[in-house]
Amino acid sequence: MYDLKSITEEQYAMMELMNDRLAHCIPKEKCRDYVTEAIACGQEAFEQYKDADIMAILVNSGVAILQDEREFSHHGQNYEVWAQITCGGEEKKIELFMPDLRRKQQILKENGVETGEQWLIKLHLAHEFYHFLEFTTLGKVGMRLDPVQKKTIFGTVQRPLTTVSEIAAHSFAGRYMKSEILPQMTDYMVMLSEGILPEETLRERMQEAEERLRKNEG
Repeated sequence: MYDLKSITEEQYAMMELMNDRLAHCIPKEKCRDYVTEAIACGQEAFEQYKDADIMAILVNSGVAILQDEREFSHHGQNYEVWAQITCGGEEKKIELFMPDLRRKQQILKENGVETGEQWLIKLHLAHEFYHFLEFTTLGKVGMRLDPVQKKTIFGTVQRPLTTVSEIAAHSFAGRYMKSEILPQMTDYMVMLSEGILPEETLRERMQEAEERLRKNEG
């Protein structure tokens, strides 16, 4: 399997950014800036909440933490979901898809990464906690960073990026958990093992990510 531990936080973040539905609208020389700023958003939140009991904050805010014994229904999508937050209107909940999390733990173990079930639960809760902050106090990361320019038949319009939220949430979760492994690495290990992401595709994405990160170095 590809040496996922060799991939840096910035490289994982760049691959996330490249998946954005508006990625084609990002000038290549600005890609690194979006990655750096999104990671910094997660770092800033960590500095504020590094000693906080995030579970208590969620519960006291009326967020239900649900351990769902059903597998997440992917409906043919080529991605994995281990947890998700709903924080709109009156319904506030974080769902943890336990069969998916246990399968993730097993795949990590088979590939030499020992993590307990509770550790994985806490990692994914920390990720969703950052999204909770976006809903309640911080605002969406895409609205805090510069929008991209999208050309339409009606002219050029400004649109926020969405994947920068995921980059920031990963940044927060890894730091909050004081993890020696990057959260994204655990995701990619599952996708490679289950054939969702072919290794050759990962190599191609890594090459492009490295090129984009070099665009405005120096």
